Amino acid sequence: MKARKALASQYTASPVAQAHSRAYVAPRAQIAPRGLFWVKFTWVLTYFIYFPITRICQHVKTTIDNSFFDYDFRPDRPLAIIANHKTIFDPWLISSVIPFQTFLKILPIRIMGSVTFVDRIAHFFDKIGLVKIIYFFYGVIPFEKDWTFEQKLAPMIDRLKQGERVMIFPEGGLNREKGIRPFRRGLIYIHKELEMDILPIAINPKKESGKRTNVIIGAPFKIPAEVLASEDPNDEFYTNSCEYARKKVEELYRKSCL
Repeated sequence: MKARKALASQYTASPVAQAHSRAYVAPRAQIAPRGLFWVKFTWVLTYFIYFPITRICQHVKTTIDNSFFDYDFRPDRPLAIIANHKTIFDPWLISSVIPFQTFLKILPIRIMGSVTFVDRIAHFFDKIGLVKIIYFFYGVIPFEKDWTFEQKLAPMIDRLKQGERVMIFPEGGLNREKGIRPFRRGLIYIHKELEMDILPIAINPKKESGKRTNVIIGAPFKIPAEVLASEDPNDEFYTNSCEYARKKVEELYRKSCL
């Protein structure tokens, strides 16, 4: 707890970020849990439920970079878990392949979720309150589709400052094709604000690999200062930095295809 408080006091947001944070008003505030007990409990329960499913049904094979075990997962080091996005079950898959002792250190994990739905089934689940329940127990960070880019990321930055972890799928949506799509700028925007560490994970599903689902966990990294400095001031999409992070995941993905 002390480490989390120290982390929160360590960062002073830029005036722009402070303005964005003040502009942020969470919709349906009751969706986000005030305490972390149920969030941690739900993720741990999911780990034990989904772990055998990944081994029996998905035939998951996990490969972990040796440097992963040397990394210090202490609460005062902001960390974002990034991965390519193949199915809606990816957050559960990722949580179940991380070694359990490390998984406990990483908790709580936050992901983002919309509170406005176009899909009829998702809209129905929202109407009957199922989405609210899921969001509550998993500590999902809610956002409205009509929010600005900065408003969507402000609560995630806040969670990182509090010593929590976030899971991001930088492709911006499900990718049904082989390979890794270009990354969107949100990851780099957060990185520039906090200089956080990034844990890359590549998912190669059974339907692409042919035999089993391969998941590779890479070495945590940061976007080098020279890469950030190489960005064109007029390029609001952080093209060079996004590509640097994308290649980290792509390298793991290619290994998973071997």
